[in-house]
Amino acid sequence: MNSDLINPEINNIFNGFLESQNPPQNDLIFHYTMGGGLLGIVKEKTIRATDIHYLNDSTEVYYGLGEVKKILENKIKVNENDVLLKALDFLNGEYFLGDKIDPFHNKIGKPWIDAYISCFCEKEDLLSQWRGYTDGSGYSIGFSFSELKAILSSPDSLVLYFGKVIYEKAEQSNKVDEIINKILSLENYDDTTKALILETLLILISYFFKNECFKEEAEWRVIYKGAYDAWGNRITGDEINIEFRVSSNQMIIPYMEFKFLNRLPIKKILIGPVINYEMAKFAITKLLQENGYKIKLVTQKLTGNNHPWISQELITIAKSEIPYVKV
Repeated sequence: MNSDLINPEINNIFNGFLESQNPPQNDLIFHYTMGGGLLGIVKEKTIRATDIHYLNDSTEVYYGLGEVKKILENKIKVNENDVLLKALDFLNGEYFLGDKIDPFHNKIGKPWIDAYISCFCEKEDLLSQWRGYTDGSGYSIGFSFSELKAILSSPDSLVLYFGKVIYEKAEQSNKVDEIINKILSLENYDDTTKALILETLLILISYFFKNECFKEEAEWRVIYKGAYDAWGNRITGDEINIEFRVSSNQMIIPYMEFKFLNRLPIKKILIGPVINYEMAKFAITKLLQENGYKIKLVTQKLTGNNHPWISQELITIAKSEIPYVKV
C-alpha cells in the first residue's frame, strides 16, 4: 500500500472510522454486474470501479459533499474555531461556486474530485439493483466479506477505502462530529495543516453519504481516491490505468480496475431474473472450473433415503426470485 505519500493522520483517522462499522450478518456481500463484469472477476481477478461522476445516480457526488458542508457550517455556528473556519474556506474556495458545486473542476483547474467507486450490497436479490445495474440480465456475485476486506487491505494493493454507506442524516452528522473532534485533538500541527487534513477527511467521508431514500440498498463501497498537488500532478504514487467504455446511451464512461493476484473469494452467484437459468448455470460452472475455482463438495447425510449421502456445492449458483419485467 503506497501510504507513505499520503498524510498518515488521514489514513489512521479514516480507517478507524471504517473499522467501527458493523459487518454484514452472514459475511456475504454482493456485487451486481453484467456478464462482462463476471468474466473480469473470474478470469482476470479484477473488479471494475467507475468514475464517481458517472455512477447510475449522478447526483450522489453532489449530495455527499453538500451535506458535509452543511454539517460543518452548523458546527461553526456553535463553535467558531479557526480550524473549522479554514476547512470551510478550503471547501468553498475549491469546490463551490456560491452554494453550488462545480461538478468537474475546482477553481484552480484540477479535477475537483478524482474517485473511482465499486458498489456492493448486503442483499443478494434486490429489484432496484437488478434494474439499476443489469436490467435483469446480469449476475449478483456474492463474496466473503471478511476475505474480500483482507484482500483490499493487503500491503501490495492500492490505497483503497472499504466502507458502508450512511443514509440517515443524524448518523452522518455524528460521523462528521467524530472526525472534527479527532482533528481538533491532534498535536504537533498548526491550524492550517489541521484544516487541510480535515478538508480531505470530509471529502472522503462524503463518498459514503447517500440520501435516506436509498436505504434499502444497504450499500458498501470500495473507493480509490486520487490525490493531486496544486499543479494537477498525481501524488499518491499509485500506478493506475484509466480505461473507457461506452454506455447503453452512448456516453463515454471512465473507469479503472482493481487488480488482484489471487482468485477472489466468490461464495455465491445469483443469475438474473430474465436469463435462461439452466444454460447460464452450466456455463458459469464451466467458467469457474476453467479458471481454478475447484467446485468444492461437502456431504450431508439424509435419513430415510436410498441414497444417504448427497453432494452440495460450496459455491452456490441460484436463480433470482424477483418477478422482473423489462421496460
